[in-house]
Amino acid sequence: MGANPAVPAKTFDFTDSLTSFDNTNLIGATSVKVSFDSDATTDDVGADGSVVVVVSNDQRGKIEIEFMQNSPSIDFMSQQVQLFLANKEFKAASFKDLNSGSTASGPQCWVQKVADSEYGKEAASRTFVIRIANMTYQAKGIQ
Repeated sequence: MGANPAVPAKTFDFTDSLTSFDNTNLIGATSVKVSFDSDATTDDVGADGSVVVVVSNDQRGKIEIEFMQNSPSIDFMSQQVQLFLANKEFKAASFKDLNSGSTASGPQCWVQKVADSEYGKEAASRTFVIRIANMTYQAKGIQ
C-alpha cells in the first residue's frame, strides 16, 4: 500500500470571521459554534436486517458565541433578549468564516436567553445562543 499524501498546511485566523445579529456586527468573541438541532438523517434496522433511512426536515439551528467579559456585544445581546420578549419580533443573523467560506444564516432568529454569569478572581466568558428557525448552513474546509 502506498503512503497517504500529505495534507498541505493551512492557516486559520479567528479574526477573519464575522457574526452579526440584526445587522450589527458582534465583537469581542473568543469562539463561535454553529450546529443544527437534528441530524440530517436517522436510520433503523428491522429484525430481518432491512434498513430504513429517515430524512429530517428539521432545519432549526443555533449559533453559540462566547464573548470575553469586556465585550460591548454582551450588553447588545442582553438587550436583544428583552426586545424579543417584549415585541416577539424575529431578526436576521449570520456567521461567515472568511478563511473557508463557511456560512450560516437565517431570517427568523432570536437570542435564547441572557448569558450565564460567573464571577471570580479571573475574568470569565459569557455565552449567548442565537436560535435560528430555518437555518441555511454550509460548512467548508479552509481554502
